Amino acid sequence: MAARTQVVNPDPYCDVDTELITMAGKQSNKMVVRLRDPETKQMVALDTLGAIHNADTYALITNRRLQQASHDIMTRSRLHFEPLPAVTGSKSDPVIWDGKRYIARFYTRDVASDIQPIDGGPQHRIMLGMQITNSYDGSLGCAMEFFMMNMLCANQFYSGHMITGFNLKHYRRSDNDIEFELDDAVKAIEQQADQFGRLLPKFAQLTGMPVGATVAGSDKKDRYVDSLSGFLDFRHRLGNSWKSSFDPYLLDELSGHGVSSRVQGIGSASGHRTMWDLLNTYTAVCTHQIGGFSGISINRIVTDTALAMLPSAKAA
Repeated sequence: MAARTQVVNPDPYCDVDTELITMAGKQSNKMVVRLRDPETKQMVALDTLGAIHNADTYALITNRRLQQASHDIMTRSRLHFEPLPAVTGSKSDPVIWDGKRYIARFYTRDVASDIQPIDGGPQHRIMLGMQITNSYDGSLGCAMEFFMMNMLCANQFYSGHMITGFNLKHYRRSDNDIEFELDDAVKAIEQQADQFGRLLPKFAQLTGMPVGATVAGSDKKDRYVDSLSGFLDFRHRLGNSWKSSFDPYLLDELSGHGVSSRVQGIGSASGHRTMWDLLNTYTAVCTHQIGGFSGISINRIVTDTALAMLPSAKAA
């Protein structure tokens, strides 16, 4: 059973199966996930410990089967979802696949609202986004998660605390097919639609919060700082999650020469006057320049850090 380190198949919906592992000449109850190699047409095992599962309890959920289930869930909901728009020159893809982990992303115009910046800048149309996740190595659960999308610049906002997700309940039938609990998933979508209305005002608050807002000083008292100090304070709050190698992209974005000015089909929502502008600057880099799984992970930290700086968040 040959294992390879590279991507076995670039197609997330390729054929996939499992194979029992032989140990000391005897067949065990452990198995490994295999994908079809598009060149040799052979089934090739994923070379990761995370892909080894207990054959007695493990139910393999293929990306293809999950795609079907997500379509059924979205069809049953009262909302109309569309695939995340593909933007030329951007790394914000509707489907993310690295050979083991899978994400498919959608958004709905049915859950949307406008943010009018307090300083009179351009209006921002914010919509609810939804993604389904899966993996063949155990690194991602079979789940549905939510985010918010700024249609002005196609930026996405992820939040680990305020925009929730849930595991998709499923079970293995007697014929070994996977059955999903669709009603629970539909209910969760509708609950998230209600949560959207409660979360949006927090983003709107950021439009009235200068980058040089109050920050905690060394004496633990709030003090006013200038915009540069406020920017550096925000960067410091991000800690090691924001790598210095991302700074050139960020500075280009702040100066108006970044990824938002280079990709086709979006407008720039970035600036440096308010925390809303700064958040969009960072998320533009996360969404369009970094992209992929890393972009989502960093985006979540950036968004939560910005929201945690609101006066209401401090009071809580």
